[in-house]
Amino acid sequence: MNTDLQDIDKRVRYDSLVKNRKACQACSGLTNPSTIEGGVFDCDEIGAWSLWQGNLDAQVMVVGQDWGDVNWFLRVKGRPTSTSPTNTALVQLLAAAGLTINLANQTTGRGSLFFTNAVLCMKPNSERGAQSPVRPEWLRNCGKRFLRPLIEIVKPKVVVCLGEKPYRAVMTAYGITPRRFRYAVDSGQPDKLHGGPLVFPVYHCGAIVSNTHRRRAAQLEDWKRIGKFLVGETQQAEIGITNTNSTAPLQDRKGSHRKGLNSVYQRKIKKGNQMRYELTSTLKSEVYANFSTDRNSRHWGDAVQYGFLSGGGSSRNRSAIEGLQAGERVWVNVTGYGFVGVGRVAGTAQSAAKFRVRTPDGHDVPVLSLRMRGNYRREFVDNPERCEYFVPMRWLHTVPLERAIREDGFFGNQNTVCRPTTDKWKFTIERLKEKFPGFDSH
Repeated sequence: MNTDLQDIDKRVRYDSLVKNRKACQACSGLTNPSTIEGGVFDCDEIGAWSLWQGNLDAQVMVVGQDWGDVNWFLRVKGRPTSTSPTNTALVQLLAAAGLTINLANQTTGRGSLFFTNAVLCMKPNSERGAQSPVRPEWLRNCGKRFLRPLIEIVKPKVVVCLGEKPYRAVMTAYGITPRRFRYAVDSGQPDKLHGGPLVFPVYHCGAIVSNTHRRRAAQLEDWKRIGKFLVGETQQAEIGITNTNSTAPLQDRKGSHRKGLNSVYQRKIKKGNQMRYELTSTLKSEVYANFSTDRNSRHWGDAVQYGFLSGGGSSRNRSAIEGLQAGERVWVNVTGYGFVGVGRVAGTAQSAAKFRVRTPDGHDVPVLSLRMRGNYRREFVDNPERCEYFVPMRWLHTVPLERAIREDGFFGNQNTVCRPTTDKWKFTIERLKEKFPGFDSH
């Protein structure tokens, strides 16, 4: 199909989606803009926010939570406002990513990006106004009926989600379990949707969030990281991304918000007037894990025999284990011994009550039903905040504790999982590859 026909097909599909939105009455408690004051303030876009930025060929789509309540819709006559501090902040954050746009009253045409909301209809009026909560079913309904179809029509390279609920809406619409929001933002690593688009979750840029959850300086760094990805987008196939359905290498994970792109494994290349980032050949999914065995809590022999890594006892350790993504390569250190193995994550993390392993005779059994040498916090099995969490591993090369690898100058860290970018970690990896020659087996 040539470009003109593709554009026509895209516009026809979009107009059909808008028509369906205007007719939708799927959610109890919401009011469709088409029914407010007889639809006099409704628009011929998927939502009012798209009047500001509604480019159907946009490379970047921004997804907000919702437009507000009925009173707000009437107050602004269904149009994006240029006096909102939140919109002004968004323009500044986009600029940090190298995406320059004007406020709505200074924008002509369809703009260069695409703005939309996870919930397209108006919330009921309440004392909390725009801060009133959204129901999970609203997000699910809109995600299935409109958000996913819209992404598939526009086909952006990047989807930026302003807040936890838009992030969950996008991921759920694609049948993907979202990561913990704070971890997902801090990691700097996008999720991959089926079909190609990458999802970057960020905090909402409103004043409440900026004052309580994510300071503006940190938000600017989050958006700069997105900008650096966009600058080097042609290396996307080599830069790792989170994909729960495939083995994907690592892009730019925890700690990268302090130093930008992974300074150990990337270098700047100037081409004409543009600065690009070129990956060195050593960039891999190199994750550090600390497997603590104190007080008989865990046993390295169990992990090797049954193919898992584990951690728990706190929400921080739980998040670390849950943050491991399928395909990542993990180098395991046991406190007091040294490095004992390397493997690839083979699935998603689960609590001790749910995690199952396959026995030599081919049966899948609950992990805690096995006679293992570690305790794995069995006394907290029914406490989701304190129990052990397990992630399946495909071990590439392991050694027993008595043959653990330790050298002066090796990287060490007490965190359950971390993704270092230091020269010391690079040195450690280079030495470990010599000691574990099976590190690159498939």
